[in-house]
This record gives sequence, C-alpha cells and structure tokens, in this order.
Amino acid sequence: MPIYEYACARCDRTFEELVRSEQDANRVACPHCGGRKVTRRPSVFAAHAAASRPTTPPAGCGQCGLGDGACPLAGRG
Repeated sequence: MPIYEYACARCDRTFEELVRSEQDANRVACPHCGGRKVTRRPSVFAAHAAASRPTTPPAGCGQCGLGDGACPLAGRG
C-alpha cells in the first residue's frame, strides 16, 4: 500500500495519503480544506530512498587512481 504525496489546488497545501487501490486514489480529498481537486506529486521519501544507496566503491576498484593498498575507502561499506 503506497503512500502518495498530493498538492491541493484549492488551499495550495501538500499532504500524504495512503492509497490502497485506484478506486481509493479517485476519492482523495485534502484534509485541510476538503478540496477534491488534488494532484499526485513525486514523493520526497521515494527520492531520498533512491539516493540513500551506498555510493562507496568497493576496495581496489581503481576509481580513485590510487594503487592497491592506498585507497582511503578500503575496508568501508
């Protein structure tokens, strides 16, 4: 069951809503003003979750140009 972020056209506020089905998605209303003209927006959580993957290269990958044993990231990850 995904949680979506919505923007309300009536009061210009954003809110999150748990949507269980497409039918539920059609019934979403703003909790602040009750407006039903809402737009689903990309979730900030989803953007951060995708960016939270480890970016540390494995030891000895050769990306930093340092020879074997000189990598400052060796042993991390």
